[in-house]
Amino acid sequence: MKILFLSRVPFKVFKNYSDVITDKIFVVTDSRFFNEYIQNLENVYHFDYYLNNDKIVNFSVDLIKNKNIDLVIAVDESDVERAAVIRRLAGLTGQSEFCAIRYRDKLIMKDTLRDYDIEMPIYQSIKNKKDIEKFGSEYGYPLVLKHKKSWATNNTFKINCASDLDKASEKIETFEDYIVEEWIDARMYTVEGIQKDGSLIWYAIHEYDRNCLESVINNDDGFTTLTSKIMDNQRKREQIKTYTEKILNLLNKSEKFISAVHLEFFITNDNRLIFNEVACRIGGGKTIQLLKHAYNINFIELLIEQHKNQLENIKVEFPPITKPQNYIGAYRKYFIERKVELDSLAEKNNWILELEKNQMKNVNEPIVNINNFEAMILIKEDSYEALNNRLLELKNY
Repeated sequence: MKILFLSRVPFKVFKNYSDVITDKIFVVTDSRFFNEYIQNLENVYHFDYYLNNDKIVNFSVDLIKNKNIDLVIAVDESDVERAAVIRRLAGLTGQSEFCAIRYRDKLIMKDTLRDYDIEMPIYQSIKNKKDIEKFGSEYGYPLVLKHKKSWATNNTFKINCASDLDKASEKIETFEDYIVEEWIDARMYTVEGIQKDGSLIWYAIHEYDRNCLESVINNDDGFTTLTSKIMDNQRKREQIKTYTEKILNLLNKSEKFISAVHLEFFITNDNRLIFNEVACRIGGGKTIQLLKHAYNINFIELLIEQHKNQLENIKVEFPPITKPQNYIGAYRKYFIERKVELDSLAEKNNWILELEKNQMKNVNEPIVNINNFEAMILIKEDSYEALNNRLLELKNY
């Protein structure tokens, strides 16, 4: 099987794919990362101004026909629609562009779901700053302003008051590209899985120890993605599975395809599920590593094998969905000072699986964190409670 990957991300992220795929790989990427890719792969093609370069579609269609490529996969959420257009023009199977837009555009997504007993934040499309002010007057503050097609915390603002709105408005080029929502004060959870025709073939549930957006803009200690305690409870995790599949089927509208799934939702103190958003991709950060260490699975390998099953009629055995073998946390810790060292801590403690330190670049508050240094620390424990105790230890370091 020959696979074309649309990959806007650096090679160190794409390496999660290339390390496990033995098939013929073709990659279209951003020119900034070309040297990283070409040192590791043969068939790499690059484009300047990648996000908005219209030449990528026609180039990819020609490449598919000339090289007899079987499958197109978008590595990053920004390429989901583009991949769908390429499939249509090249005559390949997979998610259509009409379905892709329901997963990409937050307004269309929520409009599609709102009449089907899916609780979600009160939201509204906007045309100008006055629309936001009116929304705040009617529903109260804080509120959230987010780009219809953003991902993670990019182009997303928490608005606590009029001065916050003034600052955010200075960074917005076109208000019509945004929606405004009420703020939900509850813990966020995610479903990371693989869907086939709206059914979850395999999945796991993660949770955040604090609100990501607040952590990013408030200059605090950072946040952690961790194996959720929900996975200990078969009844609860099956409830989340049913909830997720309902949303997938409403968005798919009977369309049949295979994709990764990253669904975000809140659970309130009175156990209500409040939908946030969903994407046809794996979660970011260290999600793949979390799944590997918690469940002893390689998510990318499972995804590719399922595509093979469809294209080549090869039977794929999926691991059972059970309690995690280990509890894993990916702690993104922020620092003001560049010289903070964690190496000695990692060397002395075997519960630290991985330590990655990065210099923050192009900081531009409030869209990204104003700190100039971050560390991503992957930790392992044998219970949910022990994992949280380790997190407290790290946060106090």
